[in-house]
Amino acid sequence: GLKGTDELGRLSRAFDAMALAIATDITERRRAAEALRVSEASYREIFDAAEDAIFVHDTSGAIVDVNRRACATFGYTREEFRRIDVGALGTGEPPYTQQDALTLIARAFNGEQLRVEWHGRSKDGSLRWHEVFVRRVTIGGQDRVLALARDITGRKIAEAALRASEEQYHAMFNASIDGLTLWNSSCEIVDTNPALWRMYGYGDETV
Repeated sequence: GLKGTDELGRLSRAFDAMALAIATDITERRRAAEALRVSEASYREIFDAAEDAIFVHDTSGAIVDVNRRACATFGYTREEFRRIDVGALGTGEPPYTQQDALTLIARAFNGEQLRVEWHGRSKDGSLRWHEVFVRRVTIGGQDRVLALARDITGRKIAEAALRASEEQYHAMFNASIDGLTLWNSSCEIVDTNPALWRMYGYGDETV
């Protein structure tokens, strides 16, 4: 009788230990799951609060996730982004084609950190300029490429206006019948026009 009781006692203690181990494992799993849920919620909150449009690409170049700014900027929903080719976000003219985009993503997967200007096309067909930062990251244990797009359309318009203004100035400067000289603050000549060259006996081809 004692032997049987002793065997039953050991068996009972073994089951108790097993039950405790299972309960502990379940508790740890629940804690890990809750920690993961909180982490993912924090990631999504930061992801969607970013001022830049953010795109997450897999190794094939497909779009697997975007943030709210990307949706607002390009006019697609998250579900639509997952169904379109990345080339649809460019003008379709080199260097803003599907192949150009895939080449940039492949370069990032190979370890390059890229900064490029991208002429983007929205869902409604409107065109805007973006400065894009592209790099390889690991998200959830998977290799991804992260692309951050910042709208620089205003800057590009200002640069174009400045170039046009400079071209207009040079056209007027060179067309003047009066000899003109431009000096800097150090009293150094930085520019002269053709009328001045001719006044001193120089032809256009010799100045």
